[in-house]
Amino acid sequence: MLKEEKRAPAEFIIFNIFDDDHFRNLDSWRNIRVPNTSGHRADAAYVAVNVKDGRFEERPNVCPTPESVYGLCDLDWVTEKFQDDFALQIMLAHLNAKTKNRS
Repeated sequence: MLKEEKRAPAEFIIFNIFDDDHFRNLDSWRNIRVPNTSGHRADAAYVAVNVKDGRFEERPNVCPTPESVYGLCDLDWVTEKFQDDFALQIMLAHLNAKTKNRS
């Protein structure tokens, strides 16, 4: 990577080592999409896709302190923080489609 950085410097480098990396890095709170996944917490920075402007935006930790993690227990706080989360909207669309297809 040090050699590549000299040849083609970039503000962001996206690695795709595992088949889920391209989607996992967009999760503001991994456990919304993948329940009970250890190591992918709400206290990690993530990348948001700004489709309108055609760019990636680095986003800070949703829960930057140990005390702020308690917000995940508050439905109003969770709704406010994640209502515009793209990964959550996709996950909910899939769940709704499954539910409607069972009827």
